[in-house]
Amino acid sequence: MEDGVLLRIERSPSTPEKVASRIRDLISSGAIPPGELLPPQLHLASRLEVSRSSVREALTSLEAGGFIQKLPNGRYRVTALSEGRLLPPLREVLRSEPYLIWDLMEVASVMVVEAARLAALRASPEQLERLEDCLRELEAASRNRRYFVREFNRIYMNFYESLALATGNVVYLHLGHAFMEILAQALPHTDKLFLVQEDINAELYHQHLAIFKAVASRDPRSATRAFRRHLAYIEEKLRLILGGAVLDDDASGGLTSGTEEKGYKGGHPRPQVAKKNARGGKAGTAVRAAAAAYGGKGGRAR
Repeated sequence: MEDGVLLRIERSPSTPEKVASRIRDLISSGAIPPGELLPPQLHLASRLEVSRSSVREALTSLEAGGFIQKLPNGRYRVTALSEGRLLPPLREVLRSEPYLIWDLMEVASVMVVEAARLAALRASPEQLERLEDCLRELEAASRNRRYFVREFNRIYMNFYESLALATGNVVYLHLGHAFMEILAQALPHTDKLFLVQEDINAELYHQHLAIFKAVASRDPRSATRAFRRHLAYIEEKLRLILGGAVLDDDASGGLTSGTEEKGYKGGHPRPQVAKKNARGGKAGTAVRAAAAAYGGKGGRAR
């Protein structure tokens, strides 16, 4: 966060409320994006020219309102405005109904692909630099399997949050952050990716490189095409990891290959199909295998 967004506050009995209001406005406007750490309390107090106790009281108020989250190290992280109400119930639904991962993928085909298109049209030079920094980390992960397993989720989130920031759309910035949190928690653990492709870390880097090049070239059509290919590839690998919860292409929308130019077509089982399959037979076995891959009851694998 740039220091310039923090301006001096006149002291008064309502100073903590003014501090909270200033930070809340910065969060709501996207000046402090979701996921970003607030400066330490001493730094905030110095920049705003208020007491540390006023800052502490303001942060407590913002945490109670769901704008920020206190971390174990005492720092505060900005949450998406939709995160407090949206994430908990969806987490519970995904734990009990693991087949809904395909519904999440369908939402991604709308939300994230559109973010790539908007970023290609609107990204500033600074936002492109931020995306390129994420790409450098992905490149490092593409050469080091251990680093990939340890850091991929963080780098993946950073890339998509940077893309959301580049859309210039504050509402999308907050909704997109909450959605990516849900998706990251619903996906299997990173090390399982290597069960379906030995060099998957290199493949994912090249896919994100294609997305970045399209965005940097101001080519929205190529950006959406690159993202659809990436999502189709991810779905193809998820089907292998989760034990083939959908056994035939006809039932799922006909995706054949993540590398073909057909793009993502929402290849997920309709909920009524998945529920029927879950009752028995070979398809039911596959769905139970999917649930097991999520940690027994549908939670993320450890």
